[in-house]
Amino acid sequence: PMNDWVRDDYRRQTGVDPVSIFDPGSPSFWRRNRDRWLHFSGYRAELALELQRRWLQVIRATTPDLDIVVTQIDDRFDTRMREYLGADTAALLALVPRYDFRLAVEDPATLWDLGPKRYAEIARRYRDGSVEASRLIINLNIVERYQQTYPTKKQTGTELFQLLHEAGNAFQQVILYAEQSISRADQTLLAHAGPSVSARWEGEALRVETQHAAGVSWPGAALVNGRLWPVADGKVVWLPPGRHLLSAAAEAPPLRLLRWTGGDLTMAESVPHGVRFAYRARSRAIALVDRRPAEIHIDGEAASPRLIEAPTHWAVLLPRGEHRVLIREGGLLR
Repeated sequence: PMNDWVRDDYRRQTGVDPVSIFDPGSPSFWRRNRDRWLHFSGYRAELALELQRRWLQVIRATTPDLDIVVTQIDDRFDTRMREYLGADTAALLALVPRYDFRLAVEDPATLWDLGPKRYAEIARRYRDGSVEASRLIINLNIVERYQQTYPTKKQTGTELFQLLHEAGNAFQQVILYAEQSISRADQTLLAHAGPSVSARWEGEALRVETQHAAGVSWPGAALVNGRLWPVADGKVVWLPPGRHLLSAAAEAPPLRLLRWTGGDLTMAESVPHGVRFAYRARSRAIALVDRRPAEIHIDGEAASPRLIEAPTHWAVLLPRGEHRVLIREGGLLR
Protein backbone atom coordinates (compact mmCIF):
# COMPACT_ATOMS: atom_id res chain seq x y z
CA PRO A 1 0.00 0.00 0.00
CA MET A 2 2.64 2.52 -1.01
CA ASN A 3 1.13 3.95 -4.18
CA ASP A 4 0.81 7.71 -4.55
CA TRP A 5 -2.89 7.80 -3.62
CA VAL A 6 -2.35 5.98 -0.32
CA ARG A 7 0.71 8.03 0.55
CA ASP A 8 -1.07 11.30 -0.18
CA ASP A 9 -4.19 10.27 1.73
CA TYR A 10 -2.27 9.18 4.83
CA ARG A 11 -0.05 12.29 4.68
CA ARG A 12 -3.17 14.47 4.43
CA GLN A 13 -4.67 12.82 7.51
CA THR A 14 -1.56 12.64 9.68
CA GLY A 15 1.15 14.81 8.19
CA VAL A 16 3.37 11.70 7.87
CA ASP A 17 4.49 10.04 4.64
CA PRO A 18 4.04 6.29 5.32
CA VAL A 19 7.28 5.56 3.45
CA SER A 20 9.07 7.12 6.43
CA ILE A 21 7.75 4.30 8.62
CA PHE A 22 10.25 2.03 6.83
CA ASP A 23 13.14 4.49 6.89
CA PRO A 24 15.62 3.57 9.68
CA GLY A 25 16.67 7.22 9.88
CA SER A 26 13.14 8.53 10.44
CA PRO A 27 11.54 9.20 13.83
CA SER A 28 8.54 7.26 12.46
CA PHE A 29 10.61 4.10 11.84
CA TRP A 30 8.45 1.17 12.88
CA ARG A 31 11.07 -0.52 15.08
CA ARG A 32 11.34 2.58 17.28
CA ASN A 33 7.87 4.06 16.93
CA ARG A 34 5.38 1.32 17.69
CA ASP A 35 2.48 3.76 17.99
CA ARG A 36 3.06 5.10 14.47
CA TRP A 37 3.22 1.59 13.04
CA LEU A 38 -0.01 0.52 14.77
CA HIS A 39 -1.74 3.66 13.56
CA PHE A 40 -0.70 2.99 9.98
CA SER A 41 -1.59 -0.73 10.11
CA GLY A 42 -5.02 0.27 11.46
CA TYR A 43 -5.40 2.77 8.62
CA ARG A 44 -4.52 0.02 6.15
CA ALA A 45 -7.14 -2.34 7.66
CA GLU A 46 -9.81 0.37 7.41
CA LEU A 47 -8.82 1.06 3.81
CA ALA A 48 -9.03 -2.64 2.92
CA LEU A 49 -12.49 -2.83 4.53
CA GLU A 50 -13.67 0.21 2.57
CA LEU A 51 -12.49 -1.40 -0.68
CA GLN A 52 -14.39 -4.58 0.23
CA ARG A 53 -17.51 -2.57 1.05
CA ARG A 54 -17.40 -0.72 -2.28
CA TRP A 55 -16.95 -3.91 -4.30
CA LEU A 56 -19.77 -5.62 -2.39
CA GLN A 57 -22.02 -2.67 -3.11
CA VAL A 58 -21.26 -2.81 -6.85
CA ILE A 59 -21.58 -6.60 -7.12
CA ARG A 60 -24.78 -6.86 -5.11
CA ALA A 61 -26.37 -4.00 -7.05
CA THR A 62 -25.55 -5.55 -10.45
CA THR A 63 -26.06 -9.25 -9.62
CA PRO A 64 -28.74 -9.43 -6.92
CA ASP A 65 -29.48 -13.14 -7.47
CA LEU A 66 -25.93 -14.48 -7.26
CA ASP A 67 -24.10 -15.92 -4.29
CA ILE A 68 -21.19 -13.78 -3.09
CA VAL A 69 -18.27 -15.36 -1.25
CA VAL A 70 -15.54 -13.17 0.25
CA THR A 71 -12.27 -14.94 1.00
CA GLN A 72 -10.24 -13.40 3.80
CA ILE A 73 -7.34 -14.51 5.95
CA ASP A 74 -8.42 -15.53 9.44
CA ASP A 75 -7.50 -13.11 12.20
CA ARG A 76 -9.16 -14.87 15.13
CA PHE A 77 -6.79 -17.80 15.56
CA ASP A 78 -3.67 -15.86 14.63
CA THR A 79 -4.67 -12.43 15.92
CA ARG A 80 -1.62 -10.76 14.29
CA MET A 81 -3.25 -10.84 10.85
CA ARG A 82 -4.97 -7.46 11.20
CA GLU A 83 -1.64 -5.85 11.94
CA TYR A 84 0.33 -7.90 9.41
CA LEU A 85 -2.12 -8.08 6.48
CA GLY A 86 -4.94 -5.64 7.17
CA ALA A 87 -7.57 -8.35 7.78
CA ASP A 88 -10.42 -7.29 10.08
CA THR A 89 -12.95 -10.12 10.10
CA ALA A 90 -15.20 -8.61 12.77
CA ALA A 91 -15.63 -5.42 10.74
CA LEU A 92 -16.15 -7.40 7.53
CA LEU A 93 -18.85 -9.59 9.06
CA ALA A 94 -20.72 -6.47 10.17
CA LEU A 95 -21.42 -5.92 6.45
CA VAL A 96 -23.26 -9.25 6.03
CA PRO A 97 -26.77 -7.95 6.80
CA ARG A 98 -26.44 -5.23 4.16
CA TYR A 99 -24.76 -7.18 1.36
CA ASP A 100 -25.76 -10.81 2.05
CA PHE A 101 -22.50 -12.68 1.45
CA ARG A 102 -20.64 -15.70 2.83
CA LEU A 103 -17.14 -15.74 4.27
CA ALA A 104 -14.44 -18.17 3.16
CA VAL A 105 -11.97 -18.30 6.02
CA GLU A 106 -8.39 -18.93 4.94
CA ASP A 107 -6.09 -20.21 7.66
CA PRO A 108 -2.93 -18.09 7.76
CA ALA A 109 0.31 -19.52 6.40
CA THR A 110 1.70 -19.13 9.91
CA LEU A 111 -0.56 -22.04 10.94
CA TRP A 112 0.07 -24.40 8.04
CA ASP A 113 2.45 -26.55 10.05
CA LEU A 114 -0.16 -27.23 12.72
CA GLY A 115 -2.21 -30.40 12.72
CA PRO A 116 -5.72 -31.03 11.38
CA LYS A 117 -7.35 -30.20 14.72
CA ARG A 118 -6.75 -26.50 14.05
CA TYR A 119 -9.93 -26.30 11.95
CA ALA A 120 -12.11 -27.13 14.94
CA GLU A 121 -10.35 -24.36 16.87
CA ILE A 122 -10.81 -21.85 14.04
CA ALA A 123 -14.51 -22.72 13.84
CA ARG A 124 -14.91 -22.35 17.60
CA ARG A 125 -13.66 -18.78 17.43
CA TYR A 126 -16.45 -17.85 15.04
CA ARG A 127 -19.23 -19.19 17.28
CA ASP A 128 -19.88 -15.82 18.88
CA GLY A 129 -23.19 -15.07 17.20
CA SER A 130 -21.68 -12.63 14.70
CA VAL A 131 -22.52 -14.84 11.71
CA GLU A 132 -24.57 -17.95 10.96
CA ALA A 133 -22.60 -21.18 10.67
CA SER A 134 -24.09 -21.71 7.20
CA ARG A 135 -22.34 -18.54 6.00
CA LEU A 136 -18.88 -19.82 6.93
CA ILE A 137 -16.60 -21.77 4.58
CA ILE A 138 -13.09 -22.98 5.32
CA ASN A 139 -10.40 -22.64 2.65
CA LEU A 140 -7.64 -25.30 2.73
CA ASN A 141 -4.40 -24.38 0.99
CA ILE A 142 -2.79 -27.51 -0.46
CA VAL A 143 0.59 -25.98 -1.27
CA GLU A 144 4.22 -26.33 -0.25
CA ARG A 145 4.77 -24.86 3.19
CA TYR A 146 7.64 -22.58 4.09
CA GLN A 147 7.91 -24.24 7.52
CA GLN A 148 10.00 -27.36 8.03
CA THR A 149 7.38 -30.10 8.01
CA TYR A 150 7.64 -33.88 8.02
CA PRO A 151 7.44 -36.08 6.08
CA THR A 152 6.39 -33.80 3.19
CA LYS A 153 6.44 -30.09 2.42
CA LYS A 154 3.01 -30.27 0.80
CA GLN A 155 0.01 -31.92 2.42
CA THR A 156 -0.59 -35.34 0.92
CA GLY A 157 -1.85 -38.79 1.79
CA THR A 158 -3.04 -39.30 5.35
CA GLU A 159 -2.36 -35.71 6.40
CA LEU A 160 -4.45 -34.34 3.52
CA PHE A 161 -7.30 -36.72 4.27
CA GLN A 162 -7.25 -35.79 7.96
CA LEU A 163 -7.26 -32.09 7.09
CA LEU A 164 -10.29 -32.54 4.85
CA HIS A 165 -12.12 -34.71 7.38
CA GLU A 166 -11.56 -32.34 10.30
CA ALA A 167 -12.37 -29.27 8.22
CA GLY A 168 -15.59 -30.88 7.03
CA ASN A 169 -16.63 -31.68 10.58
CA ALA A 170 -15.97 -28.09 11.70
CA PHE A 171 -17.47 -26.24 8.71
CA GLN A 172 -20.45 -26.93 6.47
CA GLN A 173 -18.47 -26.26 3.29
CA VAL A 174 -14.80 -26.74 2.39
CA ILE A 175 -12.77 -25.19 -0.44
CA LEU A 176 -9.59 -26.89 -1.60
CA TYR A 177 -6.91 -24.67 -3.12
CA ALA A 178 -6.00 -25.71 -5.68
CA GLU A 179 -7.20 -28.61 -7.81
CA GLN A 180 -3.92 -28.59 -9.72
CA SER A 181 -1.82 -28.81 -6.54
CA ILE A 182 -3.46 -32.03 -5.29
CA SER A 183 -1.60 -35.13 -6.40
CA ARG A 184 -3.35 -37.46 -8.80
CA ALA A 185 -2.99 -40.35 -6.36
CA ASP A 186 -4.82 -38.34 -3.67
CA GLN A 187 -7.62 -37.08 -5.91
CA THR A 188 -9.33 -40.44 -6.24
CA LEU A 189 -9.42 -40.90 -2.47
CA LEU A 190 -10.54 -37.44 -1.39
CA ALA A 191 -14.24 -38.33 -1.38
CA HIS A 192 -13.61 -41.02 1.25
CA ALA A 193 -12.18 -38.41 3.63
CA GLY A 194 -15.45 -36.46 3.80
CA PRO A 195 -17.06 -36.04 7.21
CA SER A 196 -19.84 -38.04 8.79
CA VAL A 197 -20.81 -40.30 5.88
CA SER A 198 -21.30 -44.03 6.32
CA ALA A 199 -22.42 -46.74 3.90
CA ARG A 200 -22.96 -50.46 4.33
CA TRP A 201 -24.57 -53.19 2.28
CA GLU A 202 -27.78 -54.80 3.48
CA GLY A 203 -28.19 -57.66 1.04
CA GLU A 204 -28.43 -56.05 -2.40
CA ALA A 205 -29.32 -52.63 -0.98
CA LEU A 206 -26.94 -49.94 0.27
CA ARG A 207 -27.65 -48.12 3.54
CA VAL A 208 -26.24 -44.55 3.49
CA GLU A 209 -26.23 -42.14 6.40
CA THR A 210 -24.94 -38.61 5.82
CA GLN A 211 -25.03 -35.28 7.63
CA HIS A 212 -24.65 -33.35 4.37
CA ALA A 213 -25.74 -33.81 0.77
CA ALA A 214 -23.69 -36.62 -0.77
CA GLY A 215 -23.10 -38.39 -4.06
CA VAL A 216 -23.02 -42.19 -4.19
CA SER A 217 -21.50 -44.11 -7.10
CA TRP A 218 -24.42 -46.08 -8.52
CA PRO A 219 -24.73 -47.37 -12.10
CA GLY A 220 -28.20 -47.17 -13.58
CA ALA A 221 -31.51 -46.18 -12.02
CA ALA A 222 -32.10 -46.39 -8.28
CA LEU A 223 -34.83 -46.61 -5.71
CA VAL A 224 -34.26 -44.52 -2.60
CA ASN A 225 -36.25 -45.67 0.42
CA GLY A 226 -38.37 -47.75 -1.94
CA ARG A 227 -39.29 -44.97 -4.37
CA LEU A 228 -37.94 -44.21 -7.84
CA TRP A 229 -35.26 -41.56 -7.35
CA PRO A 230 -34.83 -38.80 -9.98
CA VAL A 231 -31.66 -37.03 -8.76
CA ALA A 232 -29.06 -39.09 -10.61
CA ASP A 233 -27.12 -39.21 -13.86
CA GLY A 234 -26.73 -42.94 -14.39
CA LYS A 235 -23.37 -43.01 -12.61
CA VAL A 236 -23.96 -41.08 -9.37
CA VAL A 237 -27.04 -40.82 -7.16
CA TRP A 238 -27.26 -37.53 -5.24
CA LEU A 239 -28.79 -37.70 -1.78
CA PRO A 240 -29.95 -35.07 0.71
CA PRO A 241 -28.84 -35.30 4.36
CA GLY A 242 -30.38 -38.16 6.28
CA ARG A 243 -30.68 -41.97 6.33
CA HIS A 244 -31.37 -43.65 2.99
CA LEU A 245 -31.63 -47.15 1.52
CA LEU A 246 -30.56 -47.49 -2.13
CA SER A 247 -31.56 -50.38 -4.33
CA ALA A 248 -31.71 -51.06 -8.07
CA ALA A 249 -34.71 -49.79 -10.04
CA ALA A 250 -36.26 -51.66 -12.96
CA GLU A 251 -36.67 -48.51 -15.07
CA ALA A 252 -35.27 -45.01 -15.29
CA PRO A 253 -37.20 -41.94 -14.13
CA PRO A 254 -39.17 -40.14 -16.87
CA LEU A 255 -37.04 -37.06 -16.22
CA ARG A 256 -33.76 -36.95 -14.33
CA LEU A 257 -32.33 -34.09 -12.31
CA LEU A 258 -28.70 -34.66 -13.31
CA ARG A 259 -27.03 -31.99 -11.22
CA TRP A 260 -28.04 -29.30 -8.77
CA THR A 261 -26.17 -26.20 -7.69
CA GLY A 262 -26.88 -23.07 -5.71
CA GLY A 263 -28.69 -24.46 -2.69
CA ASP A 264 -29.95 -27.46 -0.75
CA LEU A 265 -32.48 -29.94 -2.11
CA THR A 266 -34.89 -30.79 0.69
CA MET A 267 -37.19 -33.17 -1.23
CA ALA A 268 -37.35 -34.87 -4.63
CA GLU A 269 -39.65 -37.40 -6.29
CA SER A 270 -40.47 -38.74 -9.72
CA VAL A 271 -43.94 -37.95 -11.06
CA PRO A 272 -45.56 -38.92 -14.38
CA HIS A 273 -43.53 -37.29 -17.17
CA GLY A 274 -41.47 -35.25 -14.76
CA VAL A 275 -39.89 -34.49 -11.41
CA ARG A 276 -41.01 -32.58 -8.33
CA PHE A 277 -38.55 -31.17 -5.82
CA ALA A 278 -38.15 -28.56 -3.11
CA TYR A 279 -35.09 -26.48 -2.29
CA ARG A 280 -33.72 -23.55 -0.36
CA ALA A 281 -30.98 -21.36 -1.80
CA ARG A 282 -29.24 -18.10 -0.93
CA SER A 283 -28.64 -17.40 -4.59
CA ARG A 284 -30.09 -18.29 -7.95
CA ALA A 285 -30.23 -22.08 -8.21
CA ILE A 286 -29.59 -24.16 -11.32
CA ALA A 287 -31.17 -27.52 -12.09
CA LEU A 288 -29.74 -29.62 -14.93
CA VAL A 289 -32.35 -31.97 -16.44
CA ASP A 290 -31.90 -34.55 -19.19
CA ARG A 291 -35.02 -33.66 -21.22
CA ARG A 292 -36.42 -30.43 -22.55
CA PRO A 293 -38.84 -28.94 -20.01
CA ALA A 294 -42.29 -28.42 -21.47
CA GLU A 295 -43.99 -27.26 -18.30
CA ILE A 296 -42.58 -25.68 -15.14
CA HIS A 297 -44.45 -24.74 -11.99
CA ILE A 298 -42.88 -22.87 -9.05
CA ASP A 299 -44.83 -22.88 -5.79
CA GLY A 300 -47.92 -24.11 -7.63
CA GLU A 301 -47.89 -21.38 -10.28
CA ALA A 302 -46.95 -21.76 -13.95
CA ALA A 303 -43.53 -20.18 -14.51
CA SER A 304 -41.12 -19.46 -17.35
CA PRO A 305 -37.62 -19.41 -15.85
CA ARG A 306 -34.67 -18.99 -18.16
CA LEU A 307 -33.58 -22.18 -19.94
CA ILE A 308 -30.12 -22.86 -21.37
CA GLU A 309 -29.65 -25.70 -23.85
CA ALA A 310 -26.47 -27.80 -23.77
CA PRO A 311 -25.51 -30.91 -25.78
CA THR A 312 -26.56 -33.37 -23.04
CA HIS A 313 -28.95 -31.44 -20.82
CA TRP A 314 -31.05 -28.37 -20.16
CA ALA A 315 -30.20 -25.88 -17.42
CA VAL A 316 -33.18 -24.38 -15.59
CA LEU A 317 -32.36 -21.15 -13.72
CA LEU A 318 -34.48 -20.89 -10.58
CA PRO A 319 -34.99 -18.05 -8.07
CA ARG A 320 -33.31 -17.77 -4.69
CA GLY A 321 -35.23 -18.57 -1.53
CA GLU A 322 -37.35 -21.59 -0.54
CA HIS A 323 -39.47 -23.02 -3.34
CA ARG A 324 -41.26 -26.12 -4.62
CA VAL A 325 -40.79 -26.92 -8.30
CA LEU A 326 -42.52 -29.22 -10.78
CA ILE A 327 -40.88 -29.85 -14.17
CA ARG A 328 -42.54 -31.98 -16.85
CA GLU A 329 -40.60 -33.12 -19.89
CA GLY A 330 -41.21 -32.25 -23.52
CA GLY A 331 -39.31 -34.98 -25.31
CA LEU A 332 -35.70 -36.02 -25.83
CA LEU A 333 -33.03 -33.49 -26.65
CA ARG A 334 -32.53 -32.81 -30.33
